[in-house]
Amino acid sequence: MEQSTNEILSRIEWCRLQRKGAVTRDEEEGWQAEEAGLIDALLGRDRTEMRKTSHPSLLERYRLGLQDGQVLMRFTPALQPDGVKSETTEGLIQVPSR
Repeated sequence: MEQSTNEILSRIEWCRLQRKGAVTRDEEEGWQAEEAGLIDALLGRDRTEMRKTSHPSLLERYRLGLQDGQVLMRFTPALQPDGVKSETTEGLIQVPSR
């Protein structure tokens, strides 16, 4: 469980670093959408329907993050979605140790 969670958290951090170095607003929004998909996978939710009103490329980046996160989560079926707290506005993801 912990390894899959750590892999997702590492990927979220990678998206944040890439977003900080983005040259264009579209690039920054793409990394943010992918990060949102990863966070949703970690929390066990899917907000694809809500994101269908966004630009198609952002929806695709969200789906990429969501699907990758879900694949990683399959390696950890015991993860409880309510055991993960996130605060995306401050860039914090905390996973309580068990």
